[in-house]
Parts: sequence; C-alpha cells; structure tokens
Amino acid sequence: MSKYSYIGIAQNINQQANNYPTSDSEQFESILSHINLKDRNIIITGDFNLPTSDAYSYFEHILHSNSLKQLVTLPTRLNNILDLFMTNNPEIISELNIEEPHISDHKMVVARITVKRPDYKQTEISFRDFKRANFENLGSDICNIAVLPMSMSSSDMIQSVTVSLLELFDRHVPLISKTITEYPKKSLPIC
Repeated sequence: MSKYSYIGIAQNINQQANNYPTSDSEQFESILSHINLKDRNIIITGDFNLPTSDAYSYFEHILHSNSLKQLVTLPTRLNNILDLFMTNNPEIISELNIEEPHISDHKMVVARITVKRPDYKQTEISFRDFKRANFENLGSDICNIAVLPMSMSSSDMIQSVTVSLLELFDRHVPLISKTITEYPKKSLPIC
C-alpha cells in the first residue's frame, strides 16, 4: 500500500448537536464509517477519554472490526493511556515513544513512520525541436514540392503530401528524444 491517510481526533466534539452519537466510541465508529479504510495505510491519533472498562472493551471491538491496532502501551496522563496511536499497518511504525512535553498535563506520543517512496514511471518521448529548426530552408523546400497530377485520387494526394512534408521536417526540424519522469499525484485523500 502506498497511499496514506492521517486522521487526528480532538476531544470535546460537540455531543449536544442533533444526529451525533452520544459516546466517544460511537462518535469514533461514526467517523470510521465515513472513511475509506481499504488499500491505504491509516494512522489515527487522538486524546480518547474512555472512562470505564466497558467503554474500552467497546472501543477495542471497533478497532478490531476495522482492522486497526492501538500501539500506545504506556500511560500518557497520570496512570492512564488516554492519547492513542492506531494504524491498520503496524509494520510502517518503526518507533513509538512517550515523551514529556513540559507544556501539557498529557505526555506526547512520538512515532517514526517508514514511508515507502512511490515508484516513478520513466518514459522516453520524441518531439521536434522547433527552436533549432531551419524555417528558411523548410519554407523554400515546401514551395518546391512537386505538383501532383490531377489524375491521382484524393487519398493518394494526401498520402504523397504527408510523406513529402515529413521528409522535409526530418531534414529541417530536428527530432530529439528525452526521458521524462511521471510523478504520482500529490494529494492524499482521507476518504
């Protein structure tokens, strides 16, 4: 998988608004239902206050049903693991540490993520170099193209003129080749 999506979850989503689930776990489940989790590496972080073991069990069920794994194993606030780091591909996480930020009552989750560089497609193209064309001689030679007999069919005339013009272009407008690199799209859609 070379596509990545990052989702940051903030605490205190307005639970009073209509149509919002009433628990943090239900809100999280609702968010996941709107995200394309297939064929991409997903990283989800956030401050999750799961007050009871029942709430945490339900949350673990949501993770399991979405093929996500929670990687934080040390407390991030007092003796609690509130700040979580989840992914569907733990192999991309080469290091995960809990550090003291000195500016918050929560510790900081720091991760090193190994991102595979996408494959670039290289293609050889050929084109005419009009900057180095000899237009004076090209124009003169076009004027000297032999007059075609009226007895020729229109398709034969078109073919004859096309061949003559291509020969003149080959003579007066150099054909050059260049290797181009096609880079992948830069956008990383979330859903």
